[in-house]
Amino acid sequence: MSQTLTYLIGKQFYLGLVVGIILAIWGGSNFARYAVRTPDIQLTNLKLQGLDGQEISLDSLKGTPVILYFWATWAKKPLEGLAALERVESQLTAEGVKVIAISDEGIDYLEAFVNKNATNLLVAKSLTPLAALGLKALPTSYLLDKEGRVVAGYLGTKAWDADGLVEKVRLVLGHK
Repeated sequence: MSQTLTYLIGKQFYLGLVVGIILAIWGGSNFARYAVRTPDIQLTNLKLQGLDGQEISLDSLKGTPVILYFWATWAKKPLEGLAALERVESQLTAEGVKVIAISDEGIDYLEAFVNKNATNLLVAKSLTPLAALGLKALPTSYLLDKEGRVVAGYLGTKAWDADGLVEKVRLVLGHK
């Protein structure tokens, strides 16, 4: 009898372990989709130039929450990311959130891309090499609070206006 009981307990343990692993994998990947991570990025050296040739200073944006979206025209689905961020910027107008789409490609190339694809976002060229900022991949997004501190970061393409991400931005910024 005790061998049978040990055998059954052993089977239940392994079944529980397998179910736990499956839930961890599904739940972990699902959580990562929504997780807010504090990233490593060096913004103190970031120098930006608008398509009009003017310098854009992050210091001048203090008092304004900002989403920095590092991207490239050659990256997979750049238009989807830009369009989603345009919608988010309009949804977060009351909170004063500003979005800056940053690339290290040439001004002429960026200007042609923007004109062809009619984005209303503020597009800027990074005069600082993106690798010097600590970026590992494109696209990557960072949320800065009103003090200019990085409070969240996302790696990869995000549907910023889906899956409750706008509400998460409001929570992170303390607007909800």
